[in-house]
Amino acid sequence: LNDSHAILFRGRRIDVNNLPPTRTQTQKWLFYEFEPPYKVWQYVNLTLLKDSFNITSTYSRDSDVFKNIYIRKCWYDFEKQKQMIKDLETTDFASKKRGMAAWFVSVCRTQSKREKYVKEMQKHIPVDVYGECGNLKCGSSVQTSAETAECERRLLHNKGSYKFYLAFENSLCTDYVTEKLWKLAEYNVVPIVMGAVDYANMRPKDSYIDVQDFESPKALAKFLKYLDKNSTAYNEY
Repeated sequence: LNDSHAILFRGRRIDVNNLPPTRTQTQKWLFYEFEPPYKVWQYVNLTLLKDSFNITSTYSRDSDVFKNIYIRKCWYDFEKQKQMIKDLETTDFASKKRGMAAWFVSVCRTQSKREKYVKEMQKHIPVDVYGECGNLKCGSSVQTSAETAECERRLLHNKGSYKFYLAFENSLCTDYVTEKLWKLAEYNVVPIVMGAVDYANMRPKDSYIDVQDFESPKALAKFLKYLDKNSTAYNEY
């Protein structure tokens, strides 16, 4: 390690009692983590190390190296894209939907209290909950990641799917957003987002619905009912 120009430490994996015994004056220590602080501190107390790192790389935009956890290789056929956009402008997405809202969730008690928000929403509109925290399953209990992705696609993208998907973060930490928001870009479903994030920096303004724009779950549910009855307004998303 003494010959290394830099050492990368994964935040939640740091063992404060097992750090490199020596450190050269020119060696850089880089702190890397993509989980929110409250999760990291469940594993390690970093107070004693707060002045030990030269560089930070996290999901936070004020990090030295901003790191988004979701990266996708892409390429463009511009002529094909132009035709695709033209086709989308005349597509009635609402006519292909059967359900109101869906939520896939495996962590039932969270720092964001998203589960309580959903419970209030369910008093006003139907929200189908899949996974460990609901009574619905997406496919078999044991399946590959590809099978899970296909099941989600069937429920969120294909004909007869849901109009809305709840992309609620488990943690309300500045800039923290998980892959659930990004993967929805592939599906013909409108995401409803909850997080301590400026979503306008990540997606076109009218391509999502932010719970922060509504004073209560009831108010949000009222708006979703409006979109459910108004295909033109829904298709604008």
